[in-house]
Amino acid sequence: MDKHHRFKRLAEAAFMPAPVEEREHQSFVDLSTSGLEGTERLKGARLIPIERLTTDPAQPRKTFSEKSLRELAASIAQHGVLQPLTVTYHQELDRFVIVTGERRYRAAQRAGLAYVPCLILDHLDEQDRLYHQLVENLQREDITPFEEAEAFRLLVDKFHLTHQQIADLVAKSRSYVTKTLGLTRIPPSVRRLCAQRGIVAREALIVLAQQKTETGMRALLDRLTHRGHDVRTMRKAARSSRSLSSKTRPFEFRYTTPRFTVRVRFTKQKASKGEIARALTAALESLDEG
Repeated sequence: MDKHHRFKRLAEAAFMPAPVEEREHQSFVDLSTSGLEGTERLKGARLIPIERLTTDPAQPRKTFSEKSLRELAASIAQHGVLQPLTVTYHQELDRFVIVTGERRYRAAQRAGLAYVPCLILDHLDEQDRLYHQLVENLQREDITPFEEAEAFRLLVDKFHLTHQQIADLVAKSRSYVTKTLGLTRIPPSVRRLCAQRGIVAREALIVLAQQKTETGMRALLDRLTHRGHDVRTMRKAARSSRSLSSKTRPFEFRYTTPRFTVRVRFTKQKASKGEIARALTAALESLDEG
Protein backbone atom coordinates (compact mmCIF):
# COMPACT_ATOMS: atom_id res chain seq x y z
CA MET A 1 0.00 0.00 0.00
CA ASP A 2 1.50 3.34 -1.02
CA LYS A 3 1.77 6.29 1.38
CA HIS A 4 -1.21 8.17 -0.10
CA HIS A 5 -3.59 5.21 0.33
CA ARG A 6 -2.24 4.55 3.82
CA PHE A 7 -2.99 8.11 4.89
CA LYS A 8 -6.39 8.00 3.19
CA ARG A 9 -7.24 4.89 5.20
CA LEU A 10 -6.11 6.67 8.36
CA ALA A 11 -8.35 9.62 7.55
CA GLU A 12 -11.33 7.31 7.06
CA ALA A 13 -10.52 5.59 10.35
CA ALA A 14 -10.59 8.86 12.27
CA PHE A 15 -14.31 8.49 12.96
CA MET A 16 -14.34 4.70 13.41
CA PRO A 17 -13.85 2.84 16.71
CA ALA A 18 -10.48 1.17 17.14
CA PRO A 19 -9.75 -1.77 19.46
CA VAL A 20 -7.59 -0.92 22.43
CA GLU A 21 -6.34 -2.93 25.39
CA GLU A 22 -7.99 -2.31 28.76
CA ARG A 23 -5.29 -0.51 30.72
CA GLU A 24 -4.63 -0.97 34.41
CA HIS A 25 -5.34 2.65 35.30
CA GLN A 26 -8.95 2.27 34.02
CA SER A 27 -8.96 5.86 32.79
CA PHE A 28 -12.02 5.35 30.62
CA VAL A 29 -15.46 3.77 30.90
CA ASP A 30 -17.64 2.20 28.22
CA LEU A 31 -20.41 4.50 27.02
CA SER A 32 -22.69 1.55 26.35
CA THR A 33 -22.97 0.84 30.08
CA SER A 34 -22.64 4.37 31.44
CA GLY A 35 -25.65 6.34 32.50
CA LEU A 36 -24.05 9.77 32.46
CA GLU A 37 -26.51 12.45 31.46
CA GLY A 38 -25.81 15.05 28.80
CA THR A 39 -23.91 12.70 26.49
CA GLU A 40 -25.51 10.42 23.92
CA ARG A 41 -24.40 6.84 23.63
CA LEU A 42 -21.87 6.75 20.83
CA LYS A 43 -21.08 3.28 19.54
CA GLY A 44 -17.44 2.34 19.98
CA ALA A 45 -16.56 5.46 21.97
CA ARG A 46 -15.35 5.55 25.56
CA LEU A 47 -15.71 8.23 28.19
CA ILE A 48 -12.33 9.51 29.33
CA PRO A 49 -11.81 11.89 32.27
CA ILE A 50 -11.15 15.30 30.78
CA GLU A 51 -8.07 15.81 32.96
CA ARG A 52 -6.44 12.78 31.32
CA LEU A 53 -6.57 14.47 27.90
CA THR A 54 -3.87 16.77 26.55
CA THR A 55 -3.58 18.84 23.40
CA ASP A 56 -1.04 18.13 20.68
CA PRO A 57 1.51 20.98 20.41
CA ALA A 58 2.06 20.02 16.76
CA GLN A 59 -1.62 20.60 15.91
CA PRO A 60 -1.59 22.83 12.79
CA ARG A 61 -4.68 24.76 13.90
CA LYS A 62 -3.50 27.46 16.31
CA THR A 63 -6.47 29.81 16.65
CA PHE A 64 -10.04 29.28 17.82
CA SER A 65 -12.83 31.84 17.62
CA GLU A 66 -13.82 33.02 21.09
CA LYS A 67 -17.43 33.45 19.99
CA SER A 68 -17.50 29.99 18.43
CA LEU A 69 -16.10 28.41 21.61
CA ARG A 70 -18.73 30.15 23.76
CA GLU A 71 -21.55 28.96 21.51
CA LEU A 72 -20.23 25.40 21.40
CA ALA A 73 -19.73 25.33 25.18
CA ALA A 74 -23.36 26.38 25.67
CA SER A 75 -24.52 23.64 23.29
CA ILE A 76 -22.37 21.01 25.02
CA ALA A 77 -23.66 22.05 28.44
CA GLN A 78 -27.18 21.35 27.19
CA HIS A 79 -26.73 18.39 24.85
CA GLY A 80 -23.31 16.90 25.62
CA VAL A 81 -20.54 16.13 23.13
CA LEU A 82 -22.37 14.60 20.18
CA GLN A 83 -19.27 13.75 18.12
CA PRO A 84 -16.44 11.96 19.92
CA LEU A 85 -12.87 13.21 19.93
CA THR A 86 -10.19 10.96 18.48
CA VAL A 87 -7.20 10.39 20.74
CA THR A 88 -4.10 8.24 21.01
CA TYR A 89 -2.42 7.10 24.21
CA HIS A 90 1.01 8.59 24.98
CA GLN A 91 2.83 6.25 27.33
CA GLU A 92 5.51 8.69 28.52
CA LEU A 93 2.95 11.39 29.35
CA ASP A 94 0.41 8.83 30.62
CA ARG A 95 -2.17 10.96 28.86
CA PHE A 96 -4.39 10.70 25.83
CA VAL A 97 -3.18 13.12 23.15
CA ILE A 98 -6.00 14.71 21.17
CA VAL A 99 -5.71 13.89 17.48
CA THR A 100 -8.93 15.57 16.32
CA GLY A 101 -11.53 17.53 18.28
CA GLU A 102 -9.44 20.07 20.20
CA ARG A 103 -12.18 22.68 19.73
CA ARG A 104 -14.75 20.31 21.29
CA TYR A 105 -12.30 19.61 24.12
CA ARG A 106 -11.83 23.31 24.87
CA ALA A 107 -15.58 23.89 24.79
CA ALA A 108 -16.20 20.86 27.04
CA GLN A 109 -13.75 22.31 29.57
CA ARG A 110 -15.72 25.55 29.59
CA ALA A 111 -18.97 23.63 29.98
CA GLY A 112 -17.56 21.90 33.06
CA LEU A 113 -17.70 18.33 31.75
CA ALA A 114 -15.77 15.76 33.76
CA TYR A 115 -15.75 13.17 30.96
CA VAL A 116 -15.75 13.39 27.17
CA PRO A 117 -16.44 10.63 24.61
CA CYS A 118 -13.38 9.55 22.66
CA LEU A 119 -12.44 7.09 19.95
CA ILE A 120 -9.00 5.67 20.74
CA LEU A 121 -6.63 5.18 17.82
CA ASP A 122 -3.66 2.99 18.61
CA HIS A 123 -0.16 3.06 17.16
CA LEU A 124 -0.27 6.53 15.63
CA ASP A 125 3.07 8.22 15.13
CA GLU A 126 3.53 12.00 14.89
CA GLN A 127 3.10 11.97 11.12
CA ASP A 128 -0.14 10.00 11.33
CA ARG A 129 -1.53 12.43 13.93
CA LEU A 130 -0.65 15.41 11.76
CA TYR A 131 -2.39 13.86 8.77
CA HIS A 132 -5.58 13.28 10.79
CA GLN A 133 -5.48 16.89 12.01
CA LEU A 134 -4.95 18.31 8.53
CA VAL A 135 -7.86 16.33 7.12
CA GLU A 136 -10.16 17.42 9.95
CA ASN A 137 -9.15 21.06 9.54
CA LEU A 138 -9.79 20.92 5.79
CA GLN A 139 -13.34 19.73 6.51
CA ARG A 140 -14.16 22.77 8.65
CA GLU A 141 -16.77 25.13 7.26
CA ASP A 142 -14.98 28.16 8.72
CA ILE A 143 -11.51 27.38 7.40
CA THR A 144 -9.85 30.49 5.98
CA PRO A 145 -8.12 30.52 2.57
CA PHE A 146 -4.72 30.93 4.25
CA GLU A 147 -5.35 28.01 6.64
CA GLU A 148 -6.41 25.86 3.71
CA ALA A 149 -3.32 26.89 1.73
CA GLU A 150 -0.97 26.05 4.60
CA ALA A 151 -2.67 22.68 5.09
CA PHE A 152 -2.19 21.90 1.39
CA ARG A 153 1.44 22.97 1.68
CA LEU A 154 2.04 20.54 4.57
CA LEU A 155 0.43 17.72 2.59
CA VAL A 156 2.84 18.46 -0.26
CA ASP A 157 5.98 19.04 1.81
CA LYS A 158 5.61 16.44 4.57
CA PHE A 159 3.51 13.75 2.91
CA HIS A 160 4.63 14.27 -0.70
CA LEU A 161 1.08 14.28 -2.06
CA THR A 162 0.56 15.59 -5.58
CA HIS A 163 -1.91 18.36 -6.35
CA GLN A 164 -4.24 15.75 -7.87
CA GLN A 165 -4.07 13.52 -4.78
CA ILE A 166 -4.96 16.49 -2.57
CA ALA A 167 -7.80 17.36 -4.94
CA ASP A 168 -9.16 13.81 -4.62
CA LEU A 169 -8.85 13.99 -0.84
CA VAL A 170 -10.86 17.21 -0.48
CA ALA A 171 -13.18 16.65 -3.47
CA LYS A 172 -11.94 19.72 -5.35
CA SER A 173 -10.38 20.24 -8.76
CA ARG A 174 -6.62 20.12 -9.26
CA SER A 175 -6.64 23.77 -10.39
CA TYR A 176 -8.41 24.72 -7.14
CA VAL A 177 -5.57 23.11 -5.16
CA THR A 178 -2.86 24.71 -7.31
CA LYS A 179 -4.36 28.20 -7.04
CA THR A 180 -4.90 27.84 -3.30
CA LEU A 181 -1.29 26.76 -2.80
CA GLY A 182 -0.29 30.01 -4.49
CA LEU A 183 -1.59 31.88 -1.43
CA THR A 184 1.41 30.64 0.55
CA ARG A 185 3.47 33.16 -1.46
CA ILE A 186 1.77 36.03 0.37
CA PRO A 187 4.07 37.01 3.29
CA PRO A 188 2.71 37.36 6.86
CA SER A 189 2.92 41.16 6.83
CA VAL A 190 0.70 41.35 3.72
CA ARG A 191 -1.70 38.79 5.21
CA ARG A 192 -2.13 41.01 8.25
CA LEU A 193 -2.78 43.98 5.96
CA CYS A 194 -5.44 41.96 4.12
CA ALA A 195 -7.16 41.15 7.42
CA GLN A 196 -7.08 44.80 8.49
CA ARG A 197 -8.68 45.89 5.21
CA GLY A 198 -11.24 43.10 5.11
CA ILE A 199 -9.81 41.35 2.06
CA VAL A 200 -10.58 37.72 2.92
CA ALA A 201 -12.26 36.26 -0.18
CA ARG A 202 -10.27 33.41 -1.71
CA GLU A 203 -10.57 34.64 -5.32
CA ALA A 204 -9.42 38.14 -4.37
CA LEU A 205 -6.43 36.73 -2.49
CA ILE A 206 -5.50 34.57 -5.49
CA VAL A 207 -5.28 37.71 -7.64
CA LEU A 208 -3.10 39.30 -4.96
CA ALA A 209 -0.80 36.25 -4.83
CA GLN A 210 -0.14 36.59 -8.55
CA GLN A 211 1.89 39.74 -7.91
CA LYS A 212 5.57 38.84 -8.18
CA THR A 213 6.88 40.80 -5.20
CA GLU A 214 5.74 41.95 -1.77
CA THR A 215 6.08 45.52 -3.02
CA GLY A 216 3.69 44.73 -5.85
CA MET A 217 1.21 43.15 -3.44
CA ARG A 218 1.28 46.20 -1.17
CA ALA A 219 0.91 48.56 -4.13
CA LEU A 220 -2.15 46.63 -5.31
CA LEU A 221 -3.69 46.79 -1.84
CA ASP A 222 -3.07 50.54 -1.68
CA ARG A 223 -4.85 51.09 -4.99
CA LEU A 224 -7.81 49.08 -3.76
CA THR A 225 -8.23 51.14 -0.60
CA HIS A 226 -10.41 53.71 -2.33
CA ARG A 227 -11.88 51.48 -5.04
CA GLY A 228 -13.29 48.57 -3.06
CA HIS A 229 -11.87 45.08 -3.31
CA ASP A 230 -14.21 42.82 -5.26
CA VAL A 231 -12.52 40.31 -7.55
CA ARG A 232 -13.24 42.26 -10.75
CA THR A 233 -11.74 45.43 -9.29
CA MET A 234 -8.67 43.53 -8.07
CA ARG A 235 -8.07 41.95 -11.47
CA LYS A 236 -8.37 45.31 -13.19
CA ALA A 237 -5.96 46.89 -10.70
CA ALA A 238 -3.55 43.98 -11.15
CA ARG A 239 -3.55 44.41 -14.95
CA SER A 240 -2.99 48.13 -14.49
CA SER A 241 -0.08 47.38 -12.17
CA ARG A 242 1.58 45.06 -14.68
CA SER A 243 1.08 47.58 -17.48
CA LEU A 244 2.54 50.38 -15.38
CA SER A 245 5.47 48.20 -14.40
CA SER A 246 6.30 47.37 -18.02
CA LYS A 247 6.12 51.04 -18.98
CA THR A 248 8.49 52.18 -16.25
CA ARG A 249 10.98 49.31 -16.48
CA PRO A 250 14.45 50.57 -17.49
CA PHE A 251 15.91 49.40 -20.80
CA GLU A 252 18.46 46.58 -20.63
CA PHE A 253 20.84 45.41 -23.38
CA ARG A 254 21.89 41.77 -23.08
CA TYR A 255 24.49 39.82 -25.09
CA THR A 256 24.82 36.09 -24.30
CA THR A 257 27.31 33.43 -25.44
CA PRO A 258 27.86 29.89 -24.12
CA ARG A 259 30.69 31.26 -21.95
CA PHE A 260 29.35 34.56 -20.63
CA THR A 261 26.55 37.12 -20.60
CA VAL A 262 27.00 40.88 -20.84
CA ARG A 263 24.25 43.15 -19.52
CA VAL A 264 24.03 46.93 -19.73
CA ARG A 265 21.11 48.48 -17.86
CA PHE A 266 20.13 52.07 -18.57
CA THR A 267 18.32 54.44 -16.26
CA LYS A 268 15.74 55.24 -18.94
CA GLN A 269 13.18 53.18 -20.80
CA LYS A 270 14.78 53.33 -24.28
CA ALA A 271 18.32 53.45 -25.68
CA SER A 272 19.61 53.76 -29.25
CA LYS A 273 22.32 51.56 -30.81
CA GLY A 274 24.76 54.44 -30.53
CA GLU A 275 24.06 54.82 -26.82
CA ILE A 276 24.56 51.07 -26.30
CA ALA A 277 27.88 51.21 -28.20
CA ARG A 278 29.08 54.18 -26.15
CA ALA A 279 28.10 52.41 -22.92
CA LEU A 280 30.07 49.30 -23.89
CA THR A 281 33.08 51.41 -24.92
CA ALA A 282 32.96 53.24 -21.59
CA ALA A 283 32.92 49.90 -19.79
CA LEU A 284 36.00 48.71 -21.70
CA GLU A 285 37.83 51.96 -20.99
CA SER A 286 37.13 51.58 -17.29
CA LEU A 287 38.93 48.21 -17.41
CA ASP A 288 42.01 49.86 -18.96
CA GLU A 289 41.96 52.51 -16.27
CA GLY A 290 41.83 49.83 -13.60
